[in-house]
Amino acid sequence: MHHALAVALVLSAAVIAPAPVIPERFGAAGQGASVLYVDFAAPPPTLESFLSDAAAVVHAVVKSTSQPIKDPSSSPLAPRAVRLQTLRLLAVVKDDRDRPLRSEVVVKQYGGSLIIEGKEYRTAYPATVFNPGEEFVLFLKRSAQSSEYTVSAASAGAFKVDPATLHVRVPEEIRKAMPAFSAKASVDLGEFLSTVRSIRSSQR
Repeated sequence: MHHALAVALVLSAAVIAPAPVIPERFGAAGQGASVLYVDFAAPPPTLESFLSDAAAVVHAVVKSTSQPIKDPSSSPLAPRAVRLQTLRLLAVVKDDRDRPLRSEVVVKQYGGSLIIEGKEYRTAYPATVFNPGEEFVLFLKRSAQSSEYTVSAASAGAFKVDPATLHVRVPEEIRKAMPAFSAKASVDLGEFLSTVRSIRSSQR
């Protein structure tokens, strides 16, 4: 009898206990979503996560940006647009151990639209275009199999520098994770680079 009562209590608790709420990132079943994937939301980015993920970190000015071209690695049925952006290096904060950086680096930026034989192919995310003369602190990724660089986390790893004030624009979600930056919409370039170097030293 005691065993039967215990089982009944367990079943009762299972019915009464509310199911955990899981944030839905890509849509919900029955709402016309094309992808029915449910997952916990990704944690907000931090300078630590950018630095861990980056093969190199540079302070650079944009020298040139190409027109959109077809990415050779994309499918012929679904061609993907890519721009090649040449950057002149002003400082190397973290060098690529396998391929030391010199005076320039070429970065591939995916996204945007591409017209082939009169037909437009467009990605779901917009292209991030670096205009000649613009200045950035960039966290760059590179796969082990490739010599090509991309910006970490699409464009989130690009921090624009105001050349007039030498301040870096820091997104709110990163400021929240950095007490020293929390009240600042922009940070002095020297302070920003010093913070990145300090984080890198602690990660070694």
